[in-house]
Amino acid sequence: ELLEAAKKIALTAGQHIESRKNEDIGVTKKSNTGSIASEIVTEVDIEVQEMIEKALLPLCQKYDLAFLGEETADNASRFEKEYFWSVDPIDGTLHFTEQIAGYSTSIALVRKDGIPVIGVINDSYNNRLYSAALGLGAFCNDKPIRCQDEGQKGG
Repeated sequence: ELLEAAKKIALTAGQHIESRKNEDIGVTKKSNTGSIASEIVTEVDIEVQEMIEKALLPLCQKYDLAFLGEETADNASRFEKEYFWSVDPIDGTLHFTEQIAGYSTSIALVRKDGIPVIGVINDSYNNRLYSAALGLGAFCNDKPIRCQDEGQKGG
């Protein structure tokens, strides 16, 4: 239920992102981090995070999960719960503002000790939905994928 919900939410977020990418979008700066890529935030980042948080809220309540979002202050609830959602609504905001590939929506369910148990990345620009769950493997658009062994690399 949690993996499928995260996939559905990430796809919905990606649809919203793609619908806004050609618009004149407001861009602001976060605190000075030393890197323009990590300093900018758009109104779409905020909209998408709010969409994701609202969609995850029933699951947070049902399973007693915390929420940590890239674009809001950390309320430290992730230290109190056994699991928390970690969300970056637009990972690669700079690329999004430049309308080039290299941005995605990232949603993960992380155990309190830092072990990720579910991960979903929606590369909406390229229509690729990556998903994984601890013990279940990794997938791209619901097709199994795996890392290539070092010895299998071509020359």
